[in-house]
Amino acid sequence: MKNMKKTKNESIKESAKNKRTAENKVAISYSDEPMEFMLIDDFLPTPKQLMAANELERVSLNISKESKEFFIKLAKAIHGDRERAGYQKLMRDVLDAYAKAHTKDLKQLRH
Repeated sequence: MKNMKKTKNESIKESAKNKRTAENKVAISYSDEPMEFMLIDDFLPTPKQLMAANELERVSLNISKESKEFFIKLAKAIHGDRERAGYQKLMRDVLDAYAKAHTKDLKQLRH
């Protein structure tokens, strides 16, 4: 079995080669790679559809200080330390999700 240890001279040559490669940073061209394309239907929504589906309505709502602080901290954790970084949107999202989840229950109460 061949001795796997590199000599000092071999190590120096390899190190110099690696240094030259890193300095030159030759771009690799993959233009000779075979490519296959397939057209697919456009499934993305239009920009208008991406906008909020529901119209927003302004309301005044009294909530506890603890609830407000919770949503502010949650928004900062999600969006970074920007002041008041979207905490009201998080509150709207929670209310919308709750309303959507319980709409069926509300309909059953009426009957």
